[in-house]
Amino acid sequence: MRNRDEPKLKMYYGPGGFAENISVNAVAQLVNPIFAIALGVDPVLVGWAMAIPRLVDAFTDPLMGSISDNWKGRFGRRRPFIAFGAIFSGLCVAGLWWTPEEAAKDFQFYWLVSFLLVSTIGTTSFSVPYVALGMESASSKNERTAWMAWRSFFHKLSGVGVQWMYYLVTLSLFAGTIWGARVVGAVVGLIIVGTGLLPALFIKEKAYPGQTVDRVPLFKSWGLTLRDRNFVVLAIATVLIFSSVLLVDTLGFFLMVYNVFGGDEAKMGFFKGIGGTTFHLVGIVFIPLMTAFAKRVGKRRAFEFCTASIIVGGIVKLFVYVPNADWFVIIPNFFLAPGLVAVIVLAPSLMADVAAYDERRHGASRQGMYAASLAWVNKLALSLTSVGSGYVLKASGWVHESGIDQSPGTFETMRWVFSMGTVALAVAASLVLRLYNLDTLLDEKERTN
Repeated sequence: MRNRDEPKLKMYYGPGGFAENISVNAVAQLVNPIFAIALGVDPVLVGWAMAIPRLVDAFTDPLMGSISDNWKGRFGRRRPFIAFGAIFSGLCVAGLWWTPEEAAKDFQFYWLVSFLLVSTIGTTSFSVPYVALGMESASSKNERTAWMAWRSFFHKLSGVGVQWMYYLVTLSLFAGTIWGARVVGAVVGLIIVGTGLLPALFIKEKAYPGQTVDRVPLFKSWGLTLRDRNFVVLAIATVLIFSSVLLVDTLGFFLMVYNVFGGDEAKMGFFKGIGGTTFHLVGIVFIPLMTAFAKRVGKRRAFEFCTASIIVGGIVKLFVYVPNADWFVIIPNFFLAPGLVAVIVLAPSLMADVAAYDERRHGASRQGMYAASLAWVNKLALSLTSVGSGYVLKASGWVHESGIDQSPGTFETMRWVFSMGTVALAVAASLVLRLYNLDTLLDEKERTN
């Protein structure tokens, strides 16, 4: 039965997606420009620095899911952790860029790794209970899609701002890009705290039956989740979709700086901002369209449509990442944008369906563990792409010290890998999704209830 306050609660829930997205992607946008280019750290090491904390999340996310599922407190089992995570994440994003500029490259690498490891405390404390709160607050299969769509809207809205961060830190009013990152990072940190606190302060958790059942031990809960066929299918498909866009993203960054714009970082920053804004605005437009489409044809088929769109975008990349392309580099974003809508709207909504079905079968509320599992899968995808992208870059022939003066054919090889890598991984995701079989079963269940 639908809660009369559900539309109001959903309004407070959405802005948390702003904090959730920007706390991770603000760092991802600036880590190569600051640590690889300005401070001279090897891109492969930067990739490892981004990946190592995600490996730690393999332990912290399930732990956070179990703690949140079983927490009994006067402020609810999700809200206290959401509030702490928002504040801590904001402080970490603001503080990361204050590394001593004159320090050795090894020190910069260890600073980056250490800061990102500490920041996982905040991102895990926020994201796992936040997603679980949305899963259990929605009253039906379609409402779960609506809640995740509203969260996705703020993901995309924050993404527009994130895409301009590189351009902002290159502005002449700053004494170099490092000082630009420090100022911009402080502003972003405040935004994370402000938007992240909204669901913690204004969503009153309903009296939930899961708070009165016996505790589900961590390893038992984690084991049940990993044995769920539909969870595994969604996990693999999500990793592949993320990888199709992000694994080759580092190649795209260096291709734009040195091949398309001839080493002009300011010009690249401007067009990256334009391209990223286009990407996220198209994504925002697609959110209600994809929500309606998923209701009509089913979430799995809508997800497959998104993978097909990514394939087209990957092919287009091959023809536009060429010298002096300028505005043409924006075109692939019109096709890639629906793919990320699938990850941040349809994947969580499908996972919420899996969690709801699991609760009906086993009688225990484990949304926190499913949220943790999804968060871990997303972070695993980011981890794999962070590490892999550096090696893919080098395998394509890139020599970091040479900058624009690469060996003949290097940029051509990078362009083919950038394009066909996207296509191959999106095709793989589409094939894996065909193994998901819960859509029809849930339709039958909800018709009989």
